[in-house]
Amino acid sequence: MSEMIERSLRKARKLEASRDLIGALNILEGLVQKFPKNSRAVARRDETKINLLRRQVGVSPPDDVQTKLMDLYNSSNWLQLEYATTKLMELHPKSAFLLNMFGMASRELGNAEVAERAHRKALSINPQLAATYINLGNAIQELGKMEEALECYRTGLLKDPTIATAYNNLANCLGFFGKHDESERNYKTALEIDPDYSDAKYNLGGVKLLKGEFEEGWNLREFRWTRPDFKPHLERFSSQQWNGEPADKLFIWAEQGIGDEVMFGSCLDEIRHKAKKLLVSVDKRSITLFERSFPGINFVDRKAKISQFDFDEHVSAMTALGFCRRNIEDFGNTEPGYIKPCPNKVSEIRSELERLAEGRPIVGVSWFSKAKLRGKSRSVSLIDLIKYLPKDAFLVNLQYGDVSADTKKLKAYLGKELHFQESIDNLIDIDEFCALIKACDRVVSVDNSTVHFAGSINVRCDVILPIGADWRWGDNAKDKSYWYPSLTLHRQDKLDDWSAALISLRSTFSSFENQ
Repeated sequence: MSEMIERSLRKARKLEASRDLIGALNILEGLVQKFPKNSRAVARRDETKINLLRRQVGVSPPDDVQTKLMDLYNSSNWLQLEYATTKLMELHPKSAFLLNMFGMASRELGNAEVAERAHRKALSINPQLAATYINLGNAIQELGKMEEALECYRTGLLKDPTIATAYNNLANCLGFFGKHDESERNYKTALEIDPDYSDAKYNLGGVKLLKGEFEEGWNLREFRWTRPDFKPHLERFSSQQWNGEPADKLFIWAEQGIGDEVMFGSCLDEIRHKAKKLLVSVDKRSITLFERSFPGINFVDRKAKISQFDFDEHVSAMTALGFCRRNIEDFGNTEPGYIKPCPNKVSEIRSELERLAEGRPIVGVSWFSKAKLRGKSRSVSLIDLIKYLPKDAFLVNLQYGDVSADTKKLKAYLGKELHFQESIDNLIDIDEFCALIKACDRVVSVDNSTVHFAGSINVRCDVILPIGADWRWGDNAKDKSYWYPSLTLHRQDKLDDWSAALISLRSTFSSFENQ
C-alpha cells in the first residue's frame, strides 16, 4: 500500500515539475479517494490545488518577460510573438496582457477571428483596458463589423483619450462610412498627440487627395516611407531619389498593384520628356500593352533585378504621379485612351461579340474585388447587379478568378448567362483582356483593376462605388473621375446598401437604351 502511495506521489511531482498541474491534481485526487486518511496525500493534493488556483487567478508574467514580448511586438516579429504568448498562457491563462498580445499577433498573421476571441476574453478579465478595445476594433473591422468597430474605438478613447493610434484607427473606420470631415478631424487629433505619427500623416494625405487638395495630399502621402512596411523599398537603392527635375537615366519602379500602374501610365508621356533615358518596371503581364502604348520607353518586369548602373536616379510610380498631378488643371494633360490594346485583336473579338449579340448592346461586367481590407465593402452581388441592367443586354464576363458559383446562381434565379471569352484568361492575358474591354459597348464594374483598364483605354464604364470609396474617386458628391473621363461613378448612400448606386446605374442605362 505504502509503495503504491509513494509511486503515485512521485508521478504527481513529476507532472508538477513539467508544469502539468491539472494532471498532477487528477492523480492526487484519485489517491485521496482511495486513501482519505493518508495525511501526505491530502496535504499534497491541497497544495497542488492552491498552486493551480494561483495560476488561474491571472497574474501576468514578470516585468522582464513582458518587456521581451513588447520587443517582439515593436519589431513586428508576429510569429515569435504568437508562439511565445501561446506558451506563456499555459502558465497564465487569465492574463489579460498575454491575451491582448496574442490577439495582436494573430490579427497580423491573418487570423482576425482568433484575435477577436482573444481580445474579448482579455476584456472579460479586465474591462478597463483602453488599448484592448482599440485592438478589438481593429480585429472586427477586418471582419466587416464596422458599426461595432466604431463603438470599440470610441469606448477605448473614453477610457484613455491620449492614444494617438485610437484616433487614427477611428478615422480609418469612419472613412468606410464616407464621413470624411470627421475622419480628417480625428487624423489631426492623432497628430496633435504625436506629431511624428507617420500613419496618421499618410492617411490624412488620402483624405486631402479625396477632397481635391492634391499638393498637400501628395506631400503627406510621402510619409509612408518612414513606415516599417515601406522603408525597405527605398533602402534597396543606393542612387539618388528623383525630385521631378530633368534627369539623365531615370528608373521608375512599381510600388503597388496593377491598377495603380495603369493609373500612373497617364503621366508617362509627360515624364518621358524629363529623362534622356527612361526605364519603367510594371507587372510582367502588362509589358506588351505598355510597350505598344508608349514606344521608346523601356519596360521591365517589376520582379526583375535591375543593376544600379542602369540608372542614376530612381522614384516610385506613386511619388512620380504626385509630381504630375498637383492641381485639377494638371489632369487636362492626359490623352484619353493613352493605353492602346491591339487593334487587330479588338476587331477580331468585336466581330465575334457582334455575331453572338445579334444587335443587342454588349455590356461587360465585373462585380467583386479581392482587395485585402476593402474588397468585401467594394463587392456587389452579381444577381443584384444584373437586375439593374437592360434585359436585352448581351453580358460579357470581365471578372477575374473562379466565378462558377456566381454564374450558376445567376442562371438559376434570373435565367441569364454570361458570355466567357474562353481564349482569354482575365488574370493572365492582360493585353487581350484590354482588347476584350475595348470590344464592349459599355462596361459596368465595382472598384477593381477592370475600371482602370476601361478608363485608360477610353471605354465608357459605370463604376459602382461604396460610400467610403478610395481617395482616387473623389468625395461623395462627384459622379465623374479626374483620372478617367470615360467613367461615370455611382455611389452608395449608406454602408452595405447598394440600392442608391444601382438605381443611379439604371437611370444612365435608360438613355443608353435610346441611343
